[in-house]
Amino acid sequence: MSSALLLSLAPVFLSAPPQLIGSGDEERSTFDHVPPVGASPEDLGGELYDPHDPPVVTLGLGGPDTVLYQLNLPHRRWKEEFAVVWPDTTLFLPPYPVLTLFHGYAETPLAVVNNTPLAVEAANRGWLVIIPLGAHVYNYGIDYAQDNIEDVFEFVQQLAPMDLDRIYAAGFSMGGGAAASYAARHLDPNHVRFAAVVNHTGSTSLRNTYNLAGIQTVFESPLMFGGAPSSAPFRYLRSSAIDLKPGNIVDPETDMVRNLVHVPVFHFSASNDPLQYLVTQSYQMHLRLQHWGGTSDWATVASSTHAWTTLATTILDQLEPLSFENPREGIPIPVLADRNGQWHFFELRQARDKRLSPFTFEWTSSSNSLAFSDVENVAMLAIDLTRSSVGLRALEQLYVDIQTRTLEPLDVALRGYTAPPSSVKRDLVETLNWTFQSGSQTLTLHETLGVFGASWTVSP
Repeated sequence: MSSALLLSLAPVFLSAPPQLIGSGDEERSTFDHVPPVGASPEDLGGELYDPHDPPVVTLGLGGPDTVLYQLNLPHRRWKEEFAVVWPDTTLFLPPYPVLTLFHGYAETPLAVVNNTPLAVEAANRGWLVIIPLGAHVYNYGIDYAQDNIEDVFEFVQQLAPMDLDRIYAAGFSMGGGAAASYAARHLDPNHVRFAAVVNHTGSTSLRNTYNLAGIQTVFESPLMFGGAPSSAPFRYLRSSAIDLKPGNIVDPETDMVRNLVHVPVFHFSASNDPLQYLVTQSYQMHLRLQHWGGTSDWATVASSTHAWTTLATTILDQLEPLSFENPREGIPIPVLADRNGQWHFFELRQARDKRLSPFTFEWTSSSNSLAFSDVENVAMLAIDLTRSSVGLRALEQLYVDIQTRTLEPLDVALRGYTAPPSSVKRDLVETLNWTFQSGSQTLTLHETLGVFGASWTVSP
C-alpha cells in the first residue's frame, strides 16, 4: 500500500469519535477455545474485508492513552485491528522508539494491554506501543497476518514520527513465534525492521506446534493453512523461525532464523511452563541462532504458569540502548528468502516460487569485492552500488565471486554504472556474458555456464 494512500486516510481515522471500551478478555494460559474446521472469520476472531465499510475506523479507547483502530483495505483479505498506546506527547518529542507486541493464542490487542505491564511501561518511557491483531486471534504469524501488520506500520508512520532505528518486537506464546518470523521475513531497508526481538516461549516451529498442541483444526481451517504440514509444507515453513523435526532436530535447510544473525534476540521461559514443547522450540531456536553466529540470550524465570506476566518489564532496560545495525562487512551473512523482494541490500527474484531460496553474501569495501555463496533457487540478485552503507564502488575495479549450490543460471545486477565497463572477465578470461542498460545504469553479469563457482572482474 502506498504511503500517499495511507496519508489520505489518516484524517478519516482521526476524525472518528473514540469511545471508552473494555477488552472483555482475560489472560489465557491454555487452549480453552478451538475453532472448528471450516470456521467463519468471526470464529477465528477476525473480519474479512468489506467494500461497504469505511477504510479506516477508530473503534474506541482502551484506556486514557490507548486507542483501538481498524483498517479495511481492498488489497487485503482481512480487516486489521490494532491498538496504539501513546506516550505523553507533551513530555516526549518524536521520533518515538516503538515497541511492537505480538499477542498470544486467542488474545486481542486490548487484552495484551491488560495482561502485561510492558505496554504502559514502554509508553511511560516515551515509546510508542503498537499491538497488531494480525488478521485474527489465531493467526500463528501466517503470511497474510504479516501482510496486515505491514499496513499497520505504514499507517502509524503517517500519524507519528517513528525512530526507525529503534523498533523492537516482543511476543508471547503464539506471538513469540510470530514476532521472530516477522523479523526474519522483513529485511527491506526501505521498510520497518526490528532492532531486537523478545521471544517469550514462542511457537517458533509450526510443524511441531501442529503435532503437539492439539489444535489441528485451527491450522487446517480453509481460512488458515488449509491442511496439515504434510499437505501445505511451504506455508508452514515460511511462518516458522525453525522447522523442528521428530527428536527435536532442526532442519538445517529451512531455518529462517539465520536471517536474524544481525539482530539481538532475547528468549524467556518459565522454569515449569506447562507447555514444555514451546520451551523446547524456543530453546532450539536459541541454539540454532547461536550456530549461525547470532546474538541470542536465554533466561528462565521460576514459575509454573504460561503467561505474559513471567516476562518482567526490565527487558525494556535491555532493549533501550539498542539500535538497528546493518550486517557488517567482512562477515558471511546467511539469508533464506521465501519470496521475491528486498533482502538486506539485495533485490531477489526467485527461480521458482513457493520454495525457499538460500544465499550467503559477504563484501569488503577496501578490496571492492562482493561474494555470493550457497546460492539456490535464485534467478537474480541486484544491488545498488551507490548505497553509502555498502561502500562498493562502480568507478573502480570490482570483484564478484559467485558460488551456487545447483547448476542453475544466475544474474547478478549491479546498479550505479553510468557507462558500460571497459572489460569484464570471468575467471580471468574476457567474456561477453554481460549486458548494460543505460536507463537504469545497471550492469548485469550472466552466470550461465553451468558450473558451481566463478570469479568475475569488472573494470570501469
